This record gives sequence, structure tokens and C-alpha cells, in this order.
Amino acid sequence: MTELEVDKLRYVEVIARYKSLSKAAEVLHISQPALTRYLNRLEEELGCLLFNRMTIPIQLTVAGEWYIACARQMSDLDENMRRGIREIADQEKGRLRIGMSPARAEHWLSHILPPFHRACPGVDVKFVTGGHSFMEQAVKNGNVDLAFLPLPISLFDLDYEIVATEKMVLVVPEGHAVLEGVLLRDDSLRHPIKLEPERLNGETFLTVPRDHSIYKIMEDILERNGVKPGRFVEYPDSSLTYKLACENMGLTFVQDTVALYPGYYKKPYFCTIDDIPVKSHIAAAWKRDLALPLFAKRFLDITAEVLNTSSLLRV
Repeated sequence: MTELEVDKLRYVEVIARYKSLSKAAEVLHISQPALTRYLNRLEEELGCLLFNRMTIPIQLTVAGEWYIACARQMSDLDENMRRGIREIADQEKGRLRIGMSPARAEHWLSHILPPFHRACPGVDVKFVTGGHSFMEQAVKNGNVDLAFLPLPISLFDLDYEIVATEKMVLVVPEGHAVLEGVLLRDDSLRHPIKLEPERLNGETFLTVPRDHSIYKIMEDILERNGVKPGRFVEYPDSSLTYKLACENMGLTFVQDTVALYPGYYKKPYFCTIDDIPVKSHIAAAWKRDLALPLFAKRFLDITAEVLNTSSLLRV
């Protein structure tokens, strides 16, 4: 409501309370003739009488009672709206601590931060990088507000929302023995080449650390298909295992989006030993029973939209 509309309601309420124009004018610190002129204009504007001035003391008419009731509702709605806007404005300022793997931070953030900054310019974003278990503990301990992790999430203390889904693919360099006699195609990233599991027996596998969920997914794929690897060689992240697999240092399982990350010149073939490639769900996780600030929810929503629409981040 405008200041003038608030004054209208206040004047009518005071007249109704004291049932006297002279007493109401005294309380409102205006002259009685000025208050009378004001009331006459309002009644003319509404097209009806708000007070019966033929009685002593003056009384509200039915229209006057309805005016006050409706005007109070409008005033309450206006106050709720303004209070809500103030709360939202306060929520658009603050600090947001985001956790994710180094590879995701490197390749996601240049796509996510610009639209988030435009939406929430008053939010200071800090980043923490690390492995899966480290990130879960960071959220649980309150050191990270929102972490982006592949499922499953092992800690009961965390809630999560899925923001993207990726295929797990086996990275095989060109000319590798496991591809002998296999019909190869150039679109293997979108349509992975099916290999018989026994072809992988005895092969070297390049892995991320055991606390990463990707390691657990790879381990499950190999065990379920009866593959007996030769050995495992551990490296810090899947971006590196992808590049080393391209250099024929072994085979590795990665999310299909890793192949979209720029910066490596060799292109391998992408395969699967399952009839349908295993999917990896990426989730945003936060501490259970902790209400996310509006700007944290905005970061989550923008991330999900970017991951599911950008051709640079989605196969």
C-alpha cells in the first residue's frame, strides 16, 4: 500500500475508535475541518457513506465496517510482501562454500559461475576440492555448504538432490589388443562399443583413489561381469586416468562427460561390458535438517540447468 492509502485507513480507524471527528482530529494532530474534508473526499471517491454523522456519537455504516476490514487485510498483505522481500534481499547476500572434485571444478565452474553471479551478485562463493569421503565429511562437519558428488552417498547425515546423470564408459586407446576383431565406430562416446568381459582379463586398470565413488562403481562393474584384472594403478582423479589411458598406459572407467573436457589431443574408443552402460548419478549434498539459504538453492538449480542443457558438459 502507498503512504496515502495507509493514511486513509489510519484516519478512518481513528474516527471509528473515538466516534468523534473533533477527538480524532486531536489524536491525528490535524484540524477538524481538514479531517472532515478528507473524509468527504474519501466517501465521494468510494461512492458511499462510511459514517452515519446524523447520530451522536457518529457510527460506522455497514460500508464503513467493510472498508476497514478490507483495508486491514490489504495492509497485512502489503506488510507480509515487504517483509518477504526484505528477507529475500538479505538471503541474496552472504557466503556459499561449494565442494567438488578438482576436475569438476576446473571444467564446470566457468559455465556455472557467470549465471550465478548475475542472479546473486552479493554472494561470495568459496570452493573446496577433494575426494568423495573427504567431501562428505566436510559437509557433515559444516565446512562445506553444498557438495557435488556421484552417488552413492554413504553418510546418513546428508540430504541430496540429483542434478545430472552420466554414463560410465571404458576408455580404450586406439590399437589396443582388446579391440582386435571388434567393429569400431567414431560415435562410440554416444554409443559405446560392446566388448565381451573376458577380453579385459589380465589388463592393467588405471583407477582413482578407493574413497572415490567412481572406484566403487568400477569395482562393481568388473566383479559383476567376472573380470579378473591384472593390476590396478591409482591416480588422483579421473581426468588424469583418462589421459593416461589415451596414452596406452592401461584401461580406465570414467564418466562420459570426462571426454568432453578440453585439453587432450588423443581420442580413444569408448566401450562397455554391460548390455546397457552403467549410469552414474551426480548429486548436490547438504547437511540433513539444515535449511539451505535461497542463494544455495539458486546455485543448485543453476548447476542442474547448465549440466543438463550445455552441449559442452553433456553427451
